[in-house]
Amino acid sequence: MPRKKHKNQLQEAPPDTMASPDLQTQESVLSVMLINKEEPSYDTLHLPKPEINSLNFDYPFASKFFLKQESETSETKRLYLKWIVLFLITIIVPSTFLILEISIGEFMALKIKIMSLLLKNGKVVPAVMFWWLVNLSLALLSGSLVIFLEPTGEGSGLPEILGFLNGVDVPNLCSSMSFIVRSLATFLMVMANLPGGLQEPFLLIGVIFGGLIYKIGIKKFRPFYTFEWDIDRRNFAAAGLAASTATVFGTPLGGLMFAMEHLSHWRGEIIFLFMATGTIASFISVCTYYYYRGMKDGEFHPINIFSPLREDSIFVDFVEIPMYFLIGIIGGLSGACWTLFQSILIRIRYRFLKNKWLRLADIAVVTSIISLSGILFYIALDKSANCMDDKLAEREKYTLLKEFNPHCTGNASYASMSTLMFQDPAYITRTLFTVKKDQYSPHVLVVFLCQFYLWSLLHCGTFMPSGIILPNLIIGAVWGRILSMVLTHLSFIKDSYKKPIKLAYLCAVAQTSGVTKMGLGLTIIMIEASGTINFVIPVMIIVIVSRFLSKLFGSSIIKTIALVKGYIMLSNSPIPLWVDMSVENIMNRKMVCLPSIVSTENIKKILETYLHLAFPIADSGGSISPMEGPISIKGMILRKQLLALINPTAYATKRSVLLTSNKPIEITVPMSTQFNLEEYLNPTPFTIYRTASLTRACSIFTALALHTLIVVDENMQAVGLITRRDLILAKKGVHWGIF
Repeated sequence: MPRKKHKNQLQEAPPDTMASPDLQTQESVLSVMLINKEEPSYDTLHLPKPEINSLNFDYPFASKFFLKQESETSETKRLYLKWIVLFLITIIVPSTFLILEISIGEFMALKIKIMSLLLKNGKVVPAVMFWWLVNLSLALLSGSLVIFLEPTGEGSGLPEILGFLNGVDVPNLCSSMSFIVRSLATFLMVMANLPGGLQEPFLLIGVIFGGLIYKIGIKKFRPFYTFEWDIDRRNFAAAGLAASTATVFGTPLGGLMFAMEHLSHWRGEIIFLFMATGTIASFISVCTYYYYRGMKDGEFHPINIFSPLREDSIFVDFVEIPMYFLIGIIGGLSGACWTLFQSILIRIRYRFLKNKWLRLADIAVVTSIISLSGILFYIALDKSANCMDDKLAEREKYTLLKEFNPHCTGNASYASMSTLMFQDPAYITRTLFTVKKDQYSPHVLVVFLCQFYLWSLLHCGTFMPSGIILPNLIIGAVWGRILSMVLTHLSFIKDSYKKPIKLAYLCAVAQTSGVTKMGLGLTIIMIEASGTINFVIPVMIIVIVSRFLSKLFGSSIIKTIALVKGYIMLSNSPIPLWVDMSVENIMNRKMVCLPSIVSTENIKKILETYLHLAFPIADSGGSISPMEGPISIKGMILRKQLLALINPTAYATKRSVLLTSNKPIEITVPMSTQFNLEEYLNPTPFTIYRTASLTRACSIFTALALHTLIVVDENMQAVGLITRRDLILAKKGVHWGIF
């Protein structure tokens, strides 16, 4: 990889360094690096992007305007509105999932029926072409929606969820367009028989709806606009995550823990809210879904993806603990390998596939590889595959698997190959966790494992909805069944060690934990999904071992993707070298201060010139140019407050664009209008001493989810500002050896 090319790219990175103090810091760090380092690291391509900012959970604050507004708003009314919002989340989220799930089942059945008719009539080439062209068309349509309309809809959605719940203002995440594009693109992706699945991409749909619900209403009537604050948007987004997790996995408690695990900080009162949201959403989805499928009372259970494990597979003995450690080790190593390969692929994609048409071509190539290899794999091994005769065929009759029995006899009999090649990932997972022993031949499982491992690597990272958790659940379940077959030939191994369903379940946990590095959330989801409490100890042992082992080889793939996308993510534990570094080493010394009385014209000029998220208020004699401290400030006002003052309508509809762009701003008030900013400012902003360590600064940003912190001297005079982006760049500087 030529180093000169790296250097040229770095020099061109900050195009508008006068727009923000954050960008000035980026320029200074890069300049020092270029001077001191002849061969800069590849990490230089993963700097936080200027268009991605931070949320501010220190809002609302006790300004005069807010106190007046609160005095006019009843606390009881706000509480009622909050429960109405949560009720809407519990209705809309499972309803959206059911619409997508049922539609996918019906369209998939039609596609499979046409495919089976062609194969039965001996038309192999037309069948292959039909399968390939239909999947290719659906995948290209899904990718086009994401690439050309709303890029937020790409990927698994977990990096966006992790970022938004931890204070990253992901551009256009909470918008109606994102909700529509994500839903349609996910539906088309699953219909194209790609390995991502519906369940994991749907988690982001719940987060998006929870974050945009405050916009519901018409122009002059928005009953929930009182929840426009970042902290409320974050809490409702987390409630949407709990509801969507409980809906797709059938695990209300798992949805609660999954949402709590991703929050940087939270209060005790939201635990009950999340639990109630997840429980109601899960109940609605389960009742409606099983009524549609005609399930009997004896078959009713709170599981959608995972059917209850068979009674002969839930026995757990303490003598099996060494086997749990072995499964955890294998899962940790396998997950680390998958993460390594995926990290390389996603870096290549984001570095070289800049053009939208190249990204669409990448989707076409990946879809062609998956579709053609899958159908050819089925045709080549169909005659040697086992025939299955199980209740699963009757329960899943809507998928028309009985059409795939050219070499099998019996009404409910179907080829085992069809359960792996022509169904969506949720059905494959459910099948691997329920079918009896010897239903799959060893060579079929080995070939499918190799193929699906490659498919999941190729699909994840494309610029369309994809998945991480569900594909790795399938990978783990397959090599778990292979492990069961290997142990069957060892006579000295106890029979309880050889249960294929139990091993498939435990190995799926190990593989997923090794890739995602998830802890408590994954543990609760998998235990609750199994339908029995017997697997508490095995799952906990496997998760701890695989998570610890995979962490030795690097961070999770979710954090890697967030890094590549330029999200301003702060780790919970600062690096050790930060203890010896003070805040004044990285702070922005030049501050753009506003006077207490300012005109609309000056506000417009400031917002178009600087991309600051907050501005100190000081008696600067009317000057709005950057100045150095020490300065005596009266408080701080946010950029979004200034935008709302000069154009409330535009701010309500184009919030993300206005917060990250310095393009000309339209105003709806006279240019000569004077605003007294003392009515809107935060009189007590958070501060930090300039001699404080970066470790303390990082702790404050992480615990309080701030985006700007005022640096003061011993006399409590402001001498600079520090942002999240400054801490990220400081971490890069330590890695490069600058500091």
